Amino acid sequence: MTTDDERRAWWPELYEVEAALRALGRHDIADDLDRSVRGSATASEVLGNVGLVLRTHDVQRTRLGPEGRGAWDRIMRDVNRNYPLRALGYRVRRFIWP
Repeated sequence: MTTDDERRAWWPELYEVEAALRALGRHDIADDLDRSVRGSATASEVLGNVGLVLRTHDVQRTRLGPEGRGAWDRIMRDVNRNYPLRALGYRVRRFIWP
């Protein structure tokens, strides 16, 4: 079990997004992000699982404040850098089925 300070130091952007989601009452999504980190064995799994949660709930990004949206975008930039084909598929899907 990690403390909030450890999580904030480890990945500040993820901590910011989780805190912003909890402030909006979206504890379910924040918990999904937490589980996606705790249930991953490698850094690649962490990025893939976190990216999946954020893509699944991407409509919530617009409800976050500027700091939360910026943190979300920085996380997705890292995810998309490591999984470029998933990013392309996601963009095509959003273009065809908004």
